[in-house]
Amino acid sequence: MGVVADAVRAARCAACSDRERWKPPDWQERERAAQDRLLSESWATLGTMTVDSRAALEALCGPLLRDPVADQAADRAVQVLQAQAAALNWVRQATGTYPAPLEVARRLAAAASQLRGDDRDPVTVLIGVAAVAVAEHQATTAA
Repeated sequence: MGVVADAVRAARCAACSDRERWKPPDWQERERAAQDRLLSESWATLGTMTVDSRAALEALCGPLLRDPVADQAADRAVQVLQAQAAALNWVRQATGTYPAPLEVARRLAAAASQLRGDDRDPVTVLIGVAAVAVAEHQATTAA
């Protein structure tokens, strides 16, 4: 029995004419109690750590949790990806086709990969690349 089945049974019992309340099986109560006990023991262990062990733990986890260079690179990658999605949406609206023509999509992907390493505005650059690529695509298909 899964969580969904338990929720369905609980909803059915709530709608019963006798208004009996459904109670979770014993194993769920035991599991919740075990999780609560484990959590309280974990917090108690953290409270009794020595200064040296806390410093060692912080030295181990600190670089993983607070790497500003990685955060900046991730933020830039997200900005470029969002700009690429906006440019592909512009291409869809301009051409009336989905997906974007293959050559246009390739040029956008190439420009997006270059943008991850520089400081130019990704929206402006990628919309410009999309406009040029769409114009060239329409010129080649019309010829």
